[in-house]
Amino acid sequence: MSSCSGMRDIHLIIHKYKTDDRAYQFYTQILPRHAHTLTSLKIPVERDGLWCFGAHAIHALSKCKQLISLTVTVTHKDLTQKPFETITSVINMAAELPLLSDLSIFTSGLGCDICGVGDRGSQDEIY
Repeated sequence: MSSCSGMRDIHLIIHKYKTDDRAYQFYTQILPRHAHTLTSLKIPVERDGLWCFGAHAIHALSKCKQLISLTVTVTHKDLTQKPFETITSVINMAAELPLLSDLSIFTSGLGCDICGVGDRGSQDEIY
């Protein structure tokens, strides 16, 4: 993905050991290469981290003006500590995408990235 551009559909499967460094690279270097052609983006995430939706992702996602379908995951922490602000930021970003007609918002599972303690093994769809 990093060596090409112009992808239309990206559905990421984030292994629980993928690092925040890779998420940062995705949002800052890879996603911008596909922003002008991307129509579907799915980023389901089991654990809190930079793969989840947040301020670090808004800039890159808002450049994807051709998106029709978007799936993002918000962190469990953000959803519990500031639910209104969290959902509002996703919806405000989505409102900047003129073709978007399908928005799915999931919450990440609970658990330790290293040992898996508390892993629910699934996500909850909240929107």
